[in-house]
Parts: sequence; C-alpha cells; structure tokens
Amino acid sequence: MRIVASILVLLFCALGSAAQYSWTGTATATATIDSMYVITASSPSTVTFGSANDLASGKTIASFSTITVKCNYNWQLGVKASTANFNATGGGASTNMPAGILKLKKSTSGSYLTVTTSSQTLATGSRGPTSASGNSFTVDALIEPGFSYNGGKYSIVLTYTLTRQ
Repeated sequence: MRIVASILVLLFCALGSAAQYSWTGTATATATIDSMYVITASSPSTVTFGSANDLASGKTIASFSTITVKCNYNWQLGVKASTANFNATGGGASTNMPAGILKLKKSTSGSYLTVTTSSQTLATGSRGPTSASGNSFTVDALIEPGFSYNGGKYSIVLTYTLTRQ
C-alpha cells in the first residue's frame, strides 16, 4: 500500500509540475499580393463640326472622356493613336486626316499633347482606389482639322497604357 501511495504522490507531482511549463514558438504567415489595377475610360460622344468657324478655329471639348484608376502601385498613364490617320467612313471622307489634329490633356493640366502613334504620358498617380487624389479625372480634347479634309465621318482608336511609375 505504501508503494501505491508513493506512486500516486509522484504521479501528482509530475502532473503538477507539467502544468507549470510553457512553450513559446513562432509561425510564419505568408501572403502573395499580385500587382493589380482596374482602369476605365469612358468613350467620348461624337463631335460635330457644323460651321466654317468650327473648322477654322477647331473645337475644344471639356470632359471629352473620364478616366478612373484603382491600383496598388504608383502609376503612369500613356495614350497613343492606334493608327497614324483617322479611319474615314462615308460621305467622301478623306483618307489622310492625321491623328495629330487631335490633342488631349488632363483637365487640370496646362498643355495639350498632340496625339501620335507613340505613347505619351497623359497622367500620373498614386496607389489607391478611384477615390484617391488624382485617380479619377477628366480629359479635355482640342480637335483642329482645318479645311484640308473632306466632309464625312472619321474615327480613331485611342490606346491607353497603364504602367508602373
């Protein structure tokens, strides 16, 4: 009986002392975040040149397009024309009206960029949602065809490219 009592006392001592030990360890959590962006550009409405004065002085279109950017890195937005000349459709339109009659600028900027087939920086911004300062803006246009091109419909595709700054 004494042996059993001694064993029980030793067992309780062993259990009691085990409860006093603690363990400290580390674990590493890993997350992979891809570079992400979402950009939208509204399509501008048709611009009509209905008078000789329109052709002579050109037309300025405020808020020609609206652009929004959501991005997790600082960015730069470039713009270029897909072709050197406007696409001429209907009404005997000239086939040689150059992209350069179209000039664009961020509405808060002072000077226009002449559109070419080479990308030019239109705007820059910081990481963040569209509500971040500078990540939502309008683009103004200046179109100056002059009298060198026939009446008709013209269109050109603008390509916007978002890159890391």
